[in-house]
Amino acid sequence: MEHLRKVIPQYEIKSVELSFEKLQKAIKAGELDFFIAPSGFFAYVAESAGARHIATRHPQGAKDPSKSVGSV
Repeated sequence: MEHLRKVIPQYEIKSVELSFEKLQKAIKAGELDFFIAPSGFFAYVAESAGARHIATRHPQGAKDPSKSVGSV
């Protein structure tokens, strides 16, 4: 988040930590522009609330993100 604030200072970027329950409710209500969460949680809300990924982080040594652990 700090990196985004530095590289695009013309935008106000706010971040808030939410419990998984509150995050799920905010996603379903359409209250978020984006969120960062563990991959397992993302898979759940992609199915239940229609979330879509914009990026996936994976270990440098894992060439295929679908065969590694990451977050979105």
